[in-house]
Amino acid sequence: MIKELRTKLISTGAPKKLLAEYEAAIRADAEAPLWKKLQWAEHLQLDYSDAVATWRDKYFLEKEKAERLALTDSLRLARIQELEDQVARQSAQIVDLQKLAFAETSERKKKPATEASTGDNESTSPTTAPKRGKKHGAKGHGRKKDKNLPPEPMNHDISECDKVCGCGGEFELIDLPPKESFETHLHQQGVLRIHRRRTVKRRCKSCGKEAKIKTAPKPGQLIPRGKYSVDFWNFVIEEKYWLQRPLNRVKQRLAAFSIDVGLGTLTNALSLLHERRIFEVIYEAILERSKLDRQRNMDETGWKVFAESEGKNSNNWYMWVAVTSDATVFILDPRRSSEVIAEHLRGVAEGIIIADRYSAYKAFSKKSKFTIAFCWIHQRRDFIKLRDGYPKHAVWAQSWIDRIDVLMAQNKIRVAALGDAAKFTAPDDMLRTMVTQMKAEIDAQLKEEGLAKECRDELESLIRHWTGLTVFVNNPLVPMDNNAAERALREAVLGRKSYYGNRSVWSGQLSSHLFTIYATLEQNGINPHEWMFEYLTACANNNGLPPPDRELKKFFPWNYKSRKEQKVETSPISDQPTSQEITVSLLPEPQLTHTLQ
Repeated sequence: MIKELRTKLISTGAPKKLLAEYEAAIRADAEAPLWKKLQWAEHLQLDYSDAVATWRDKYFLEKEKAERLALTDSLRLARIQELEDQVARQSAQIVDLQKLAFAETSERKKKPATEASTGDNESTSPTTAPKRGKKHGAKGHGRKKDKNLPPEPMNHDISECDKVCGCGGEFELIDLPPKESFETHLHQQGVLRIHRRRTVKRRCKSCGKEAKIKTAPKPGQLIPRGKYSVDFWNFVIEEKYWLQRPLNRVKQRLAAFSIDVGLGTLTNALSLLHERRIFEVIYEAILERSKLDRQRNMDETGWKVFAESEGKNSNNWYMWVAVTSDATVFILDPRRSSEVIAEHLRGVAEGIIIADRYSAYKAFSKKSKFTIAFCWIHQRRDFIKLRDGYPKHAVWAQSWIDRIDVLMAQNKIRVAALGDAAKFTAPDDMLRTMVTQMKAEIDAQLKEEGLAKECRDELESLIRHWTGLTVFVNNPLVPMDNNAAERALREAVLGRKSYYGNRSVWSGQLSSHLFTIYATLEQNGINPHEWMFEYLTACANNNGLPPPDRELKKFFPWNYKSRKEQKVETSPISDQPTSQEITVSLLPEPQLTHTLQ
């Protein structure tokens, strides 16, 4: 616009100085408002920049606060999850403890109750298994007689009133074949047995020469110069180490037989038997016998020994057990380590040990050529605890329990066919297929990202122990469980609960020796009462010491068993009325005081 005005003014002949002044005036008038606007804009810009800085500071403050809140929130969520997991674990422990305290100990599955049809005539559906046992209305087999007991006939007459007629006259009695009934009688009593030993003055009838006075020898005594018989000590030993009753109850039991004996007398006598190695020699033979087997079931349990021992600061000892085909050995030791297993199996190069997952067995297998076959029942028990303790995982855990049950059932079918090679192949192939499928399923589930931690732990435990769990696949004679060892420990556990262990080391060793003897006798089908009486009698006849080696071998359970079987084959079994009498006898020696009191 200024250029156009300049051109017009130049065309009119206006001086250049006037034009310059005019142009400057116009520029000043035009730039003034623009300058004001520019200054105002710059002022607004400054205000906005301050506001931006302020809001930027507020933004970073709020962002920092939000980050702190997010971190706090994540920590709280983690803590909540941790507490929920803890509650779940404690709930599972509560369920487990409640089962231990109140529930049945058996893990066998209960059979579903069969539905009985209504009406007078009950019918059984084809899918319902028939009830076991004798059917209603069926003829029985009659009462069983105890044919192994000696007969003792008892005669019973009719009453006096039945011998007189109603008129007052006496009946003429004509005997007919008697009616017989049977009962098994048990009689226990204390008897003061007086041994009258014949004493004679001897003179030869031919030459008239006199010899020294001769007295019949005394019966053998288990405790030299003691007053109690072999029957008495057999009773005491059975009560304590076979029936697991404390000595004070044995004392009460003897008092019921009118036998007053002190606890010190019983204790001192047992100590003397241990000192004379009466039972230790049998124990050592059983121990060596157990080493001959290739495989054994082993387990251990706590045992109290209230005595000071070198390197042991507590009274917590352990009762170990090893079960083979014909021997059961108990070992009392203050340690619960692989050293106990190594010492027990010293001299045995290799074999198979069926055990639980305790670390001592794993450590022993790493240092030896022994293979550890882990117990499937312990593995199954983990899934039961998971099912009962975590309801949200109950279905998943039950599916694995069912898999293990089916696998164990299939193995029983396979083992039952061991004697027939043709029948063994099919169940063996089926079992190997099931094991392969189970391993594949474990691997597949472990790859799932959404698998719960509790479930993952159980499957990882299966993988860690898989080699030991599948030893039975290539060794059909190896059982899938360790029930043999756990059953063997049951008697010791009863003793531990009854008399709470032992108060001395010798007493604990005697317990392990007698636990071993009684368990091995029962394992071989030998009557422990009969064996113990015969063995103690042999010791009594040897002046209270173990029999000589040649006679001692007759009492080894495997030799004693075969000897008894031969006697049973040659002796007839009586079919007469039976009774049984158990007598606890006293052997009096009036001129002697009891040496153990």
